[in-house]
Amino acid sequence: MQLTKRVLVGTRNGKRVINWPVVLLLGLIVGVVSGTSGAGTWFLLTKEFSLSAIVFPVVLFVGWFSGTAIRRGFSVPIEQLPSLDGRGE
Repeated sequence: MQLTKRVLVGTRNGKRVINWPVVLLLGLIVGVVSGTSGAGTWFLLTKEFSLSAIVFPVVLFVGWFSGTAIRRGFSVPIEQLPSLDGRGE
């Protein structure tokens, strides 16, 4: 099985770009996994379901990955960013 590397920030046509589909997908996946474990723990402790225990981590991690992508996009020299040309993303 070959794993593909997902690039958050790269260059396309010589300009810095943020790969938003990957940023949002990673934030969503990490948020849902952590939110589900948090909601499961909450349910085991209190015997009541909490939707906010799932929603809050999703919003938190989408914001985290967005901020990381934006910060990386502006702090890394453009020569060090990978090229997104021809990747089909």
